[in-house]
Amino acid sequence: INVHASLLPELRGGAPIHYAILQGKTKTGVTIMYMVEKLDAGDILTQVEVPITETDTVGTLHDKLSIAGAKLLSETIPQLVAGKLTPIKQ
Repeated sequence: INVHASLLPELRGGAPIHYAILQGKTKTGVTIMYMVEKLDAGDILTQVEVPITETDTVGTLHDKLSIAGAKLLSETIPQLVAGKLTPIKQ
């Protein structure tokens, strides 16, 4: 599995935090997904939304997404092992 710093399928690829700010988005998030050969294209397991404030920078948003991602991953792994998740195709 992989942790990606956006609400896939939006902002697929590199620098999703930078692009979220540059594009003036008001929210982004973290996606946990299966890895496949194509970049950031695997089935989605879980996601969590994170608001972007007017004062957020790449650094502050990175920190918020890191915390949200760690929490989401710790919740996702037990659910995955227990077979309680239904992957969503992108």
